[in-house]
Amino acid sequence: MKKIQLIAVICSLCLFTDLANAKMKISSPDFKEGEVIKEVNVFNGFGCSGQNISPEINIADIPKDTKSLAITIYDPNAPTGSGWWHWIVYNIPAATKNIAAGKGDNKKTAPWVSFGKEGMFGRNDFGTQNYGGPCPP
Repeated sequence: MKKIQLIAVICSLCLFTDLANAKMKISSPDFKEGEVIKEVNVFNGFGCSGQNISPEINIADIPKDTKSLAITIYDPNAPTGSGWWHWIVYNIPAATKNIAAGKGDNKKTAPWVSFGKEGMFGRNDFGTQNYGGPCPP
């Protein structure tokens, strides 16, 4: 399986002055730079047979004036000419320190159940509002 580079970005939506000084730490036990994506996080479809489970994400040192958090997982190397958006979640409560694996499933529960009553999913490039894992060539 070809290595695929995923960029996971967690943005804090707070005052610009705090953003400049922010030292948030974002990590995931499910992704390591330069490694092949685990089958548990790979899409199930388009010729791939992964489990399509969203990764666990840990967040530390969130700036004190943060109003909410957002997560995007984007693959700039997807063979589309413009990359591929796999997961978009926004309005996550600022007190969130851990997002458990599997919270990207919007098929069984409304998004506000997974991410607090304000949290919302954006539409990914699969045309859905949930996590859609990569399907490496």
